[in-house]
Amino acid sequence: MASQRQPVNRSADLGRDEGIDSRRYVAALRRSVPMMLGIVAVLTVAVAVISFTLAKTYKAESQIIVTPANASSLVSSDAASEQRELATIQTLITSPSVLTAVGQTVHRTRQDLQGRVTSTLDPNANIITITATDGTAQSAADIANAVAKAFLASQAATEKASLTRATDELQRQINEIANSADANSASGQAQQRALRDRLAELAVQSTNAGTNLQLARAADPPAAADSPRPLRNTILAFFVAIFIAVIAALARDQLRPGVTDQRELADVLGLPVLATIPERPGRLGRRRAPMLARVEQESYRLLSASIRMELRSDHEHVVLTTSALHAEGKTSVTLQLGRQLTEAGRRVLIVSGDLRWPRMDSELGLAKHPGLSDLLSSAERGEVLDARAASEHIVGRANGGSDVMPAGTILGDRGARLLSGDRLVALFAAVTDLGYEFVLVDAPPLLGISDAQLLAAHCDEILVVTRLRGQTLDTMMDLRSTLERLPIKPIGVVAIGGQVSSSPYYHERPDAESANGTGETVSPGDFPVAR
Repeated sequence: MASQRQPVNRSADLGRDEGIDSRRYVAALRRSVPMMLGIVAVLTVAVAVISFTLAKTYKAESQIIVTPANASSLVSSDAASEQRELATIQTLITSPSVLTAVGQTVHRTRQDLQGRVTSTLDPNANIITITATDGTAQSAADIANAVAKAFLASQAATEKASLTRATDELQRQINEIANSADANSASGQAQQRALRDRLAELAVQSTNAGTNLQLARAADPPAAADSPRPLRNTILAFFVAIFIAVIAALARDQLRPGVTDQRELADVLGLPVLATIPERPGRLGRRRAPMLARVEQESYRLLSASIRMELRSDHEHVVLTTSALHAEGKTSVTLQLGRQLTEAGRRVLIVSGDLRWPRMDSELGLAKHPGLSDLLSSAERGEVLDARAASEHIVGRANGGSDVMPAGTILGDRGARLLSGDRLVALFAAVTDLGYEFVLVDAPPLLGISDAQLLAAHCDEILVVTRLRGQTLDTMMDLRSTLERLPIKPIGVVAIGGQVSSSPYYHERPDAESANGTGETVSPGDFPVAR
């Protein structure tokens, strides 16, 4: 029977991708914490300082109510006409004539008042609000009240002048009819009575001129400044700064993407993560140092066990330990791995293969001891490179049991020439003849120089060490491309500074009956994550 095709679980793949994206965002924010704190602090402090140093501005408001009357000039036949009349009044409040009159009262120029006085119309009521701003609370209130009074007086004077002109015109018409030949006729008498009635109405209107506009509320000096408001501005600046800092951190990650954690590192390099080593704590993390030392020791034991399971014990193994860039922790990993393999009963030789910057020599106090470079130089001069010659350049029982071949004399760029040719073939044949099960070669970085690639051509396996903090995706892609071109297979990667899962086995139980102990606890947040 033909086998049925298994359905692809696309929802699981989608969930995994979303999980990676979420971890990337979180890791990007954690890597950028110093930058984000700086942005928040600078912006918040800057806004607070500016708010406290700016001159205070006070705002006062007075209100005018408009009451249309049948005999006033505001008589409207419909709502639209009334609304137009109200809009006209709102505009006239800040007219040059009104502001000029106000300026004479408050001793300001019209140009200065134009930037300090505004008027708004209430859309739900016939109320116009006059707003004045100034440097003191009292002067702001004085300006708002002066504008209201000046406008009311101006409107009353304008309406009275209009009624006076209408009264004069009616009086002229009455006089003309009285002096005409039809003055005593019935029609002449009727015209005169109608004009006198209208004249009486105008007299009443003149008495009530301006009463349709009244001051609804006078401006009082405000109790607090309208601007600036330091507390409000600082709080708003704080939250805006957080938003800007988050955007800056995410944008920085997009422009220079980094590897977030060991799981993404394994995906990018296509290699298994054999062990995750926690980062050494700084001053703030010294209280976690005892627990961190136990976790670190267990991580190296796990690395040793993984390598022993990965590599068969039926023949010797020459393992090249390298990294993408300088100072990623490969020397420390090589030394600790050698110690753990030695404690597991394996005979181990550590070769300091960095002939340009032999950090291992300085750490072990072997800076002036003859070593690899001297042995290769002797072979270049024609001397025999055999097991006896190799043993003379080995320091025995160093690093807790592992033998060490120092780098020897520092040769700089000349070291790359010594690493080429057949001399390395004879070297590794000689050291394996000495009975070592594991030869760990602490090599220079793979990227940028050729030394590590020359050494890799004569090794059996590669162990890659990567420090996650500050690691970029471009660097990891270049590392993967370089590893794929090498003739030997990488066995895995060691992640420095990755997230370490907590375990109760890291604790020392105070008594045998305790279920989970009462010692110090370890959580993933106790160890630095890649930044």
